[in-house]
This record gives sequence, C-alpha cells and structure tokens, in this order.
Amino acid sequence: MRLTIARESSAALTADGTIRCLLDMRYPLPARQSSAAIAFARQFAEELARALLAQLGPSPSPSPATNKRPDGATLTDDVTTDSTATNVLLHAALLHRNRIRVCFDLLLHNCQPEIRQQVDESLAQPIHVVIIHESGDGYRIRRSPMLDARVAEQYAGIRELDKSPRPYFQDSLNLPVYDSKIRLEGGLDAFGEVVLAGPSEDGEEWEVDRVCCHRRAGDGILEVLVKWKSGRETWELHSDVALNEAEALDEYERLHGRVT
Repeated sequence: MRLTIARESSAALTADGTIRCLLDMRYPLPARQSSAAIAFARQFAEELARALLAQLGPSPSPSPATNKRPDGATLTDDVTTDSTATNVLLHAALLHRNRIRVCFDLLLHNCQPEIRQQVDESLAQPIHVVIIHESGDGYRIRRSPMLDARVAEQYAGIRELDKSPRPYFQDSLNLPVYDSKIRLEGGLDAFGEVVLAGPSEDGEEWEVDRVCCHRRAGDGILEVLVKWKSGRETWELHSDVALNEAEALDEYERLHGRVT
C-alpha cells in the first residue's frame, strides 16, 4: 500500500502518537450485515496502520496502562506489546448506498496512556481524511478541519442511538435492528419477523436522471451534483460517477465541457 502523509498529519502523529481518521470508499462486498462491514473496515484500517508504521519506522514503547474505557474494557486490551506496531481503535462503520465510511483512531505504540484515554473517550477530535489516490494504488492522509464538527455531531448521534459496544454500525439502505438501544447483530433475515426502524429505500430511487453541476469540495475532492429520478439531488464523488454512471457524466461534459 503506497501511503502519503501530509505535513500536518505527520506532525500530529509525532506530537501525540495518534490521529483520528475518516475514510470514505467504495464498499466492495455483497453482504451488508454489520459483521461483514465491520470486519472489512477493521481489515483496511489495520492495513493502513501497517503501511503507516513502515513509513514512519518503529517508535519507543511506553509501559502498559490499565485505564478503563467507557464501555468497560481496558485500554490495555487495545495495546500490543510489540514496539514496532501501531494500533487501531475502530469507532464506527457506516454504509451509505454503495460506499462505506469508517471512523477510527490510529495510535502509535509510543502514544502515552493519558492521551490514549483522552482520545478514546472524546467525541470531538481533529479529523484526518484518508483519500484514495486517483491511480487507485495508494492513499493520502491529510488534515480536514471542515469535517471536525460534522464528524463529532454524527458520532454523538450514533452513540445516543446505539448503546452497543463499539464499533458502531449503520446502513442507510437496511437499517439496523435495536432492542433497548442494543444493536442486534446480523440483518433482518436473521430474525423471524421483519422489523423496520424507518422508511425503506428501493433501488429505483437511485436511478440517475442527470448530472447537474460540479464543484471542488473544501478538502480538494472533485464532486458532481446528481439528480435522481426520485427527485433527490446529492453530491457524489466524481470518480464514483465516472465509474458507475459514465453515460450521465458524458452527457454533462458534452454540454458543459470536460470536468477535470
């Protein structure tokens, strides 16, 4: 995995030994159950941690800590004794149509116990986005201040809804099932009766009508405004639309010029 770390992200890792990351990427699995999505998110985050370590090199290791997390686990549950390792604390995996958004903390082994505890208990942390290189063969980590408040707000909302142990999980197409705010693992097919936590969305709703316009988002990512046949309009990644809705994007570029 080729990895590029922006200066501010590298400085945060050097100073504190940890950063909170947000990943938004295509979800490649057919299964949408929480167990499958969380396993996929964890695997990617751990691969990213290994690539990060390979680039930064080993760090000195502190003495183990036994501070308690809010869910009752100890922080030493997440601390490896390998001085050449990083650690991942996975907070949430959210499925949104054909994408997955993952919030997790990357912690170097020299991250001090008090900082680990502070970060672990905090909803609001500086956000560093993980961006897939346009070539598709690597990733870039960069600071994105515009996402700090949005991620903290959504994280707080999820934690209020879901009292299960982390990582939290949501799926916008197949809403999770809760019993007294404890998430029931699996999907609706695993239960004898169908329980819906809200209105369902069928596949027809996401059939593209046309591409309306484009913009460069605050973090530099190119997006296009897609109008769906349901009447909804949503901002989508240009790379996703080019891959999945090439005909609609070609028509937009024929009328307005090529988007670069």
